[in-house]
Amino acid sequence: MTKENETQKSAFEMTRGKIIALSVGAVAILGSAVAVPAIANSNVAQHAKIAITDMDSNDVYKAGWGGKRSGFSQMSEAELEKRVTKIARHMSVEIDATEAQEKQIIEIALATAKEMQPLRDEFRAAGFELVNLLTSDNVDRAAIEALRAERVAAADTISKTMLDAVSDVSEILTVEQRQGLAERVERMQKRFAD
Repeated sequence: MTKENETQKSAFEMTRGKIIALSVGAVAILGSAVAVPAIANSNVAQHAKIAITDMDSNDVYKAGWGGKRSGFSQMSEAELEKRVTKIARHMSVEIDATEAQEKQIIEIALATAKEMQPLRDEFRAAGFELVNLLTSDNVDRAAIEALRAERVAAADTISKTMLDAVSDVSEILTVEQRQGLAERVERMQKRFAD
């Protein structure tokens, strides 16, 4: 092989290498220009954004397990508001809610949660009262029936309140959003049924 042929071959290989490198670079740049916004707008990214923005500076985010958690009825008003708002924001991501819809959903959820918060303690106290009635020297059937009727009435009030809240949220959503939410609920029911 002559020196001239080697030079031509070397120049060709260098040019081919540059073309390949430029092509790979262009594809990477174009791909990232399309992929980054797509990832940033994905539900996963939106959920992560909510999780990160909801963290306190001294708080470690807990994804639903571990750590000390207070029960719903023992939460302070600020804790209740933070928890309910976070849940509503995550749901809003799943149904692609507008900012106005999200704000309304949060208002409805907060009002309902605040109304329901004391009821858990009432039901717990009724359970202890029932045990006392059943284990006393004389079983007072009238008192037991009165307690049962009182708790059934309270359960009916809870049912109506929850149904009103769900109906209020449904009125805010579009048909497509309600259908998407129904599909999500159905998937969750199947997962918990297994």
